[in-house]
Amino acid sequence: MHSIANNKVVMTMQERILIMNSSICDEKGNLKRVLKCFDKSIREKDLQKIKDIDFEVFQLIKTRDAIEEIENNMSTEWKPTRYNGIIKEPCQLCGNRKSEEKFTIRNKSNHNELLVGTRCIHRFDNLEDKLSGIPVDQYAKYAKTSPQKLKRIIYFNSICPDGKSIFLIWKHKYEKFDILFPKNYDIEFSNILKLSKRIYNSYINGKIPQKQVNTFKKWVNEFNYFYKKCEQFYNTHKDDKYVCTRKIADFLLKSKLNTTLEYIQRTGEIKKEVAPYVYHIDFIKRFKKDIEKVFLQYKIILKGINNNYVIFSYEYKQFAAVFLEVSLKNFTRQFYSIFYGNVQYDEYNLFSELNVCNDYDSVYNFIGILNGLLKHSQYKFYINNELYNKQVMELQNKNTEQYTNIELNNFLKKHMYVFYMNENSARIKMLSYIKKVKGWKDQMDKDKYDIGDISSEWSVN
Repeated sequence: MHSIANNKVVMTMQERILIMNSSICDEKGNLKRVLKCFDKSIREKDLQKIKDIDFEVFQLIKTRDAIEEIENNMSTEWKPTRYNGIIKEPCQLCGNRKSEEKFTIRNKSNHNELLVGTRCIHRFDNLEDKLSGIPVDQYAKYAKTSPQKLKRIIYFNSICPDGKSIFLIWKHKYEKFDILFPKNYDIEFSNILKLSKRIYNSYINGKIPQKQVNTFKKWVNEFNYFYKKCEQFYNTHKDDKYVCTRKIADFLLKSKLNTTLEYIQRTGEIKKEVAPYVYHIDFIKRFKKDIEKVFLQYKIILKGINNNYVIFSYEYKQFAAVFLEVSLKNFTRQFYSIFYGNVQYDEYNLFSELNVCNDYDSVYNFIGILNGLLKHSQYKFYINNELYNKQVMELQNKNTEQYTNIELNNFLKKHMYVFYMNENSARIKMLSYIKKVKGWKDQMDKDKYDIGDISSEWSVN
């Protein structure tokens, strides 16, 4: 195992030769002298030899991270300057004799040159891999199969340095704005792309003469003018609460709300008519203060908005606080008017759309409120961790010592009236519900299977 570790490559042959010919070795002559001591790669077992020759160089290249940093910096100094065609000589970086397609790469700092194959050009992430704006693989291919097409591409790149990639650059610049532009902007941009691409493709494929391709500059100017118009629109609307972001637009598309998105693009903003369908966290959060103000009228406190729910806290009389929630979709559809100003909601409108959060503490506290209403009746609700994990609670009859299990989630949704009805009406409604409950069982039957003292669970208030 020790010998295998010592044999690990810390600097490849390609890295060593590239670094030797880069500016760092002009500044640090001792580094070049040490690297020349090796024919191929440098391995961990060679580090001791380097340390003995020159401790300063050892400190410079003793770790793989240090070597990668040098390589990353030095590879930026190199770029292809000439295509040499098929040359049956070894690549000057890797020594491969089978690498016939050769390019000359030149160091921009010291003008050193190396004759290399395309694979070694791609070996270095920071080494430019284009000649005359054309990827080296494509350059070599066109040089053999379509030399006239290659000449046309080179000429086009001379009048437009970004070459064919200009279309992707334009697209990226347009889509980088984090708002959805009105539809007419999309149409204008689409036309600029379509007509400019037509000129490019026609010239590259030899269908129009060279003098005609010069009109491409007109489309560069068209895009620049269009881009300034986009900047002006963005700066005017970026802080508008009703602007549609690209993130919201993507959400609408994924939710198959294409018609809503089209309407927003026609008008340039999220109007009240379509707001119920824009149930995205980014849109809802813009109106956080407005939401707080409306709900606070009834002492319902906004606690947060996450990707799934709007969450509130409410303290009913002297009882412990209960967390209430509503999905973003339901919240937006029921309360979107809050986003557009002066709307009045009563307790019924607010509470009837909320649900008790189905977490143990909130359920426990809600059951405490219900038992407060039932204080002078024969009934009592009960829950513990075991029951909660089963998502049920017990309704107990203290007079008959019977109980029945009630499915929790459905129950929580049905009894929000407790918060908006007066105490007496809520009690009557609750008792009416209890009278319809079925499936009562004797507590004694349960005791046969229970272990431990459960008498405390049946204590009478």
